[in-house]
Amino acid sequence: MAIRDKGYIEAFVVESPIKPPAGRYRVQVSSHETRKAAEKYAETLRKKLETKVIVLKLKESWKVHTGNFNEKSQADILIERLRSLGIEDAFITEDN
Repeated sequence: MAIRDKGYIEAFVVESPIKPPAGRYRVQVSSHETRKAAEKYAETLRKKLETKVIVLKLKESWKVHTGNFNEKSQADILIERLRSLGIEDAFITEDN
């Protein structure tokens, strides 16, 4: 049911930043200018990895992230797996 169908005549959707899931380390796999491009890439990556992949808007671009680790060594293992799939530009991000 649409928002307007619920009686909110002047309703509009505001896009707000998505908070990444809890965990100290994630892997950024790519960055895109549009959400559509990021979502398309994320879907391809989900099929390759068979794991959760998220799309975040950070600053002026859309980032594709995967992994959610408390230990950096776990993220390092994912980086190696991505490289074995030919994804060379992935890197680890750390929440402070």
